Amino acid sequence: MKEAKQINPSNFGQGENFWDKYKWLVIFGIIIVIIILIVFGLYKFAGNNGVDPNQVTPPVQTLKLPGELYLEIGQSEIKVGEEIRVDIFMNTKDSNITAASGYLLYDRDSLEAVRVDTGNSVLSMGAPSGVGEDGSVYIVRGSPGDRNYMDSDDGFTGGSGLLGSVIFKAKKLGISKVGFIEAESRLVLDDGNGTSMIMSYRGVEVEVK
Repeated sequence: MKEAKQINPSNFGQGENFWDKYKWLVIFGIIIVIIILIVFGLYKFAGNNGVDPNQVTPPVQTLKLPGELYLEIGQSEIKVGEEIRVDIFMNTKDSNITAASGYLLYDRDSLEAVRVDTGNSVLSMGAPSGVGEDGSVYIVRGSPGDRNYMDSDDGFTGGSGLLGSVIFKAKKLGISKVGFIEAESRLVLDDGNGTSMIMSYRGVEVEVK
C-alpha cells in the first residue's frame, strides 16, 4: 500500500499569488500580440490587393476652371422673311476640352429656327443636334482626348472655337434676343472625369426691320 503524499498547507495560494503579481504583465503581452497580428493582417491584405501600405493617396480635388460660350452674328439687322446665321463659339481659356453643348434660348414668336450647321465645328465627333419639333435648338459635339486638360494636342483649346451655327428666319418686326439655356450649355474638360467648366455666357440681339 502506497504511502499517502503529504501536502504542505503553505503551498496553497501560490498560484493565486503568481497571478496577482504578474497578471497585468500577461494581459499587456496578450494585447501586444493581438496588435501585431492585426497590423500583419492589414499589411498582407494591402499587398494582396496591389496597394502599397506606405503610399498615401491624396484626395481628389474638383477642378474649377472658367470657360465661356458666346454668340456672334454677321449682321445685326434683317428684314422679315430673311435668314440670319448665329455662330456658337467656345472660349476654354487655355484649358483643353473634349465635349461641348449649346442649347439656345430665343423668342419663338419673332424668330424661327430653320436648321443647324456643324460642318465647320472644331470638335470632330457629332452627337444629336438640330431643331426640335417644339423649336428647341441644340448642338452637342465631342472629340477624343487623353485625360490631360493642360495640353492642346487633342480636343480643343482656345478662345474662339466654333461649336456650330444656327440659321434663323425673321418672323416679325422688333428686337429679339438669342442666348443660352445655361443649365444645358457647358464645356467639358479633358480630365477623364467629365468635369464641367465654370461657365459664363454671352448672347446677341437681332433687330428685324
